[in-house]
Amino acid sequence: MTERRKTEQLTEQIRNKSHTGLDLLTAGGADQARCRIAYSETNEINVEDGKFSLYRTMFDTTAAFMAICGGRRGIVQSNQVGDEHLRATAAECLGVAESAAPDEAWQLAPDIGARTVTTGALEYEEDRFYARLVEFLDTVAERYPTVVISALSGMYTRERACSVYSTGTQVESLAGYYSVDITFNAVEDGVSSSFNYTGIKTDNLDTPFIEQGSFAANLSDITREVRTEAYKNTRVAAMILTPTAFESFLYDIVGNFIGDTPLIDGSSIWKDRLGETVADPRLTLRLAPRDERVVAGRYLTAEGYLVEDYACIEDGVLKQFVLSDYAARKTGRDRAPNTEYNFIVTPGDIPLADLIAGIDHGILVNRFSGGSPSRNGDFSGVAKNSFLIENGKITTALRETMISGNLAAMLKEVRGISSETVADGNRVLPWIAVDGITLSGEQAAPSEERP
Repeated sequence: MTERRKTEQLTEQIRNKSHTGLDLLTAGGADQARCRIAYSETNEINVEDGKFSLYRTMFDTTAAFMAICGGRRGIVQSNQVGDEHLRATAAECLGVAESAAPDEAWQLAPDIGARTVTTGALEYEEDRFYARLVEFLDTVAERYPTVVISALSGMYTRERACSVYSTGTQVESLAGYYSVDITFNAVEDGVSSSFNYTGIKTDNLDTPFIEQGSFAANLSDITREVRTEAYKNTRVAAMILTPTAFESFLYDIVGNFIGDTPLIDGSSIWKDRLGETVADPRLTLRLAPRDERVVAGRYLTAEGYLVEDYACIEDGVLKQFVLSDYAARKTGRDRAPNTEYNFIVTPGDIPLADLIAGIDHGILVNRFSGGSPSRNGDFSGVAKNSFLIENGKITTALRETMISGNLAAMLKEVRGISSETVADGNRVLPWIAVDGITLSGEQAAPSEERP
């Protein structure tokens, strides 16, 4: 049997099973229902302490059921797709819906017809992938001799899926991508830096991995973090967030001010600010899973809407809340075109070197570890893998320095946004410099930390 014929048979099997699952839900009494069957194959190569340690191929099958019965919603997922398992899982899903509280805000999207979506790298180039991993390790050893890569995971994943809805929607998809993730530190004369981690997602092997994402910047920084000093003062200063650290703050900004929970419960301080300026006019934040720089991004919401890119903050103005269809119905507001956190921030016109040069006293933060911000946006935590900035230059590597401030105020105190960006396959972000951050000397970390 040819490879093409095998692929056609697998596609047909997935399609048939998704329809079988949907029929079981509707026959069981669901007013609205969805069944998604997915089959994925992952080829994984692991490195531990600089040596290749594992190569394996993993297969995974998923059946995801959703049923809405009289306003009650049930969701159940299984990794078994045999006929008996489908029947059992459908029955379980209907049972979950029956026991749920009624809520008329649970609805599916109108019919969008039959569609096929194909994204990413669809063929696994095994030899070339392995060669790129070897090249990456060799390059790190040559450029950064003090760096120790304690763990590397390189994977190629290909997923074929079919989602069918009782509304009539049917979407078949095929997506493939490579990913490389590393955990690393630096060691000099028996003294070790703290650990850091980073990674990329890509749909081709044309570019060396060291040139992608923030690999080069993070590896270079870690070589200067072996010997650290405690921050001795408490003062208000400037802060530069690397793209990685900036991302973690964007998660909190969306989650605290414009996401489902704060708008449903009314706690958002921006709930009445739509159309108003909430940030520096140089800041534009888009949620863009369909952007060409995002690899194998989401194309369909759980309710069956096609995903679209949009700006939630544009030129500093709050343009759109990040609301799911359910939250939009609960609040009477507009549904967001997507709720995926594929952040893209428009770059500024200031080189990173000039951002640094313009700061008399401040901190460069690679990673932030702290508890969840308060509802008004106050945050406090530990600046990890960070550096002191003095007189326009990066100087001392800092040890566990505390930083605190307010998310909403921070967006109004933007000093500058870098012209450089980092694209890692999931997001595209610049460095951002802000004022009004309190730095304080070494002390115990908050009780609830991010990992």
